[in-house]
Amino acid sequence: MLYEQIKTQIIATMKTECDDRTLRLLVLRGLKSAIDAEAKVRFGMSESAATPPDDLVESVLVREIKKRQDSMQQYAKVGATELHDKELTETKIIAMFLPEQLGKQEVELKIDEVIESVGKNIGPVMKEMKAWAGARFPGKELADLVKAKLV
Repeated sequence: MLYEQIKTQIIATMKTECDDRTLRLLVLRGLKSAIDAEAKVRFGMSESAATPPDDLVESVLVREIKKRQDSMQQYAKVGATELHDKELTETKIIAMFLPEQLGKQEVELKIDEVIESVGKNIGPVMKEMKAWAGARFPGKELADLVKAKLV
């Protein structure tokens, strides 16, 4: 479904005349290529094969956002505001396709529920939480919250 939305957005962007058309097309085509490459690596899927699953697409989207956030930090350090702004715009384009992010309080409540059901072992708790949160909450922050609850 997400993959189809990206393909539809590419076509819609090609048909419109807007200021950021070139950048949007560049980002969307790059996303499609990254998703196709990941699907080929994971499942041996060709571009003409079945649509990649949403969890694969979400993981690629999160990875692409992280790349751009790292670049933004580097550009901010050296004062390259124009490049920083370009990366920020790209991040916003990619974020349009991600599901709504979870709040910290909601995640903490779910961690408590999971700890009650599976016990105070970090492995099963993290497995359950990652399956529940998916791309809606950053993995590192999730791990930090789980560790804090288990200590």
